[in-house]
Amino acid sequence: MRRLIFHVLIQAAMLSTLATPRLHPAQGSTRDGWQDVARLGTLAARTGHTAVWTGSEMLVWGGTGRAGVPIRTANAGFKYNPTTDTWSPISTRNAPIPTSGHTAVWTGREMIVWGGTDPPPGGRYDPFSDSWSPISSLNSPIPTLGHSAVWTGQEMIIWGGYGVGNAAGKAGRYNPTSDTWTPISAVGALRTRYGHSSVWTGKEMIVWGGLESSGSAAYDPKADLWRALPRIGAPSGRWLHIAIWTGKEMIVWGGATNETDYFAWGIPGVDDGARYDPVLDRWFPLERSGSPSARLGHTAVWTGSEIIIWGGGAQAGGVVGPQSYFDSGAAYSPERQSWRSITSQSAPDPRFGHTAVWTGREMVIWGGRGRTGPLDTGGRYVP
Repeated sequence: MRRLIFHVLIQAAMLSTLATPRLHPAQGSTRDGWQDVARLGTLAARTGHTAVWTGSEMLVWGGTGRAGVPIRTANAGFKYNPTTDTWSPISTRNAPIPTSGHTAVWTGREMIVWGGTDPPPGGRYDPFSDSWSPISSLNSPIPTLGHSAVWTGQEMIIWGGYGVGNAAGKAGRYNPTSDTWTPISAVGALRTRYGHSSVWTGKEMIVWGGLESSGSAAYDPKADLWRALPRIGAPSGRWLHIAIWTGKEMIVWGGATNETDYFAWGIPGVDDGARYDPVLDRWFPLERSGSPSARLGHTAVWTGSEIIIWGGGAQAGGVVGPQSYFDSGAAYSPERQSWRSITSQSAPDPRFGHTAVWTGREMVIWGGRGRTGPLDTGGRYVP
């Protein structure tokens, strides 16, 4: 039960770390329309996996299958090509043990997988050669669940994870060029938490929200310094929310406001959020009129002009009740400061714990937990 929650916690943060994609037209796609993703097969159905966009393919790795345990077979990872609507397996030779509750970032050449439920803690996957290489464990953070990861353009920054206490030992910066870890200063750092979100602004990693702690802060890796974010105007503390970097602002929306107990049943989702401008160091309210219905565990992508929110559940409580899953969403424009609805016609089945990537043209939804268990289905939405 605890693992299922953790699978979802990391996904909002992951979406903000993707590299700038190249455009690939979708055959048969229409404006404001959905089209199916080819089925991968029931043995590959999963939730709690990660997905990154390489510029031409979506890489899916790890997760929990129908048996309720991490996938440990040849179905551990796949590549999806939306141009041809086809899947191909990812090599497991020299790969880390497939896990769940991990994170993944795309560096522009490799996918770096870190943490999760089982050691070894991570690995680097090159889709061009279909090969894995190990990650040094010297001076690395403690592998954990519910942490966050961002890619700065040069380093992967890992922060937080399950377990209350100081963040020391649960944070680090990894340089894949030198295969080395650098510690992160704990001076001024937040008390560690899990289920938070992290976004990379181009200068700082902003950590926000999460369970078993409060407050938010920004970390500058160049100066190795933390600074606290203002509380005035900030959204109420929450988890299972989304946080997206637009190039100018961090936008937080939705989630569950109970910050202390993920086993408490019936925690409702919320339908509010806020925008944070790091240059002005100020929060601004987010328009609520036209926003999606209150939810948590949803996904979001940034298109370059809009945030598209989709899926999730209405309430939490150890796990989200199947009957509360959504197959709906909406798009928010920061420039217009307004929401617009997106069609649900031909949308994928309702789900929670899925992944979403933006290809430069369309949002690709895949996997997650549906009303009958983990799914091997998905959809492609052209806004």
